[in-house]
Amino acid sequence: MLRDAIVLLDHAVLAALVDARTPFLNVAMRSLTMLGDVRVVLVILCIVGVVLWVQKKRVSCAVLFITVLGSEGVVSLLKHIVERPRPAAALALVAETGSSFPSAHTMAAVCLYGFCTYLVVTRIKNRHRPVVATLGVLLILGIAFSRLYLGVHYLFDVLASLLMGSAFLTAAIAILKFYGKKKEHHR
Repeated sequence: MLRDAIVLLDHAVLAALVDARTPFLNVAMRSLTMLGDVRVVLVILCIVGVVLWVQKKRVSCAVLFITVLGSEGVVSLLKHIVERPRPAAALALVAETGSSFPSAHTMAAVCLYGFCTYLVVTRIKNRHRPVVATLGVLLILGIAFSRLYLGVHYLFDVLASLLMGSAFLTAAIAILKFYGKKKEHHR
């Protein structure tokens, strides 16, 4: 019964987004979704990793890599276990292969851009924090939405990926906070 309701909602959202497509949004969503592509994510991950390493933020660097790469491993495992088919290829604006659940782009966006947003927010003046945090959240939600708009994922795939990515991100932040407190007590 719940499964049927989820499938019904998934298909209704997909149909509504297909009907709402415009040439401008098609281009914008194709561009936005690239920020969650594994190749782009790995390049940004390496750049941020090098910056953190040079700044001697070794724990942050390690936690970032473990979070992003660990989440990608979980996504890969779940795709093989669940094997949910993607929406019909005729509805997709980009070619994708593999299972639909979960959304790797969405989970990577939460883990990478969420972690980077956290690092920036904790290092800037208080008055700028809400703006940076909002931009980080909008980027993540934009990438998640692009997966729906482009017709390569269902709503449930993306929502579950947002939740799983948030769990990974929360754990990463907790580790950083714990390490920071532990480091202060040893001084």
